[in-house]
Amino acid sequence: MWQSEPIDLLIDIPAGRRVCAAGVDLCDAPKLARAVARTGPGLVRRVFDEREQAACADGADPAATALLFGIKESVIKLVGGLPAGGAFHDIRIGVDEPALPVTLTGGLAGWAAAHPAGIVAGGRPLPDPGVVLCWALATEEAAC
Repeated sequence: MWQSEPIDLLIDIPAGRRVCAAGVDLCDAPKLARAVARTGPGLVRRVFDEREQAACADGADPAATALLFGIKESVIKLVGGLPAGGAFHDIRIGVDEPALPVTLTGGLAGWAAAHPAGIVAGGRPLPDPGVVLCWALATEEAAC
């Protein structure tokens, strides 16, 4: 029978808030690394802004690249899909902040305006080498 080790997800929901939507993604770091190698810097530039590119060493750090890509995929699932005119660049991950807050711009700004929620994200490597579990949570003020 298959067994796995428990994974501590360390999801930090801000005090006084509750989860109102969620998105989850599994990202295969070696497979993404092959795609980055095959396409060169174009893929990394299409998906990540300058801060995100620096955080994943322009795609040279497979684990960081998979984490950031998986978070963006999780956000797309959280909002119900990428709308017409939306792009990966519309999802900005606060890579310089510990809670990895997410800001939506461009084609996703409409969703953000219609949903007064904050988005936090994260990810953890799974016991299977190279697979990263990523999530995005939309939180809103909890009713008292």
